[in-house]
Amino acid sequence: MEKALIKTKEKELNIFQKIRLKIFEKSMNKSNFDFQKYKDAPIYIKRDDSIINALIRNISVINATEREKFYLEIPQDILIEKLKEYDWILDELSIETQMDFARIEPSIAQGIGSQINILRKALEVKQYD
Repeated sequence: MEKALIKTKEKELNIFQKIRLKIFEKSMNKSNFDFQKYKDAPIYIKRDDSIINALIRNISVINATEREKFYLEIPQDILIEKLKEYDWILDELSIETQMDFARIEPSIAQGIGSQINILRKALEVKQYD
């Protein structure tokens, strides 16, 4: 897994991007939201905080096996910040993905259960870093 991206100052959205963002945000609030739309969305929509929070709220409507794919669609630097904010998301990811994120940002495994699971798996695969 690649290193977390360095935060940079983002450019101001133009009028068409703002309109598209508002339309996308309204579609997120509907009960029939299609997660494929988020996957195909441009990066300025994928990085918008309100869109990501709506995505996290709506993710419970899809089955557990598909959730990890959608979490991994969120840009990595933003996902790491959300893992710190919502520690329950880490439990929904596979143990290998948890290890990758813990390698990038060790402080995301806040719960003792998460830390123990990650350490057990690391010992199994003999990755001591």
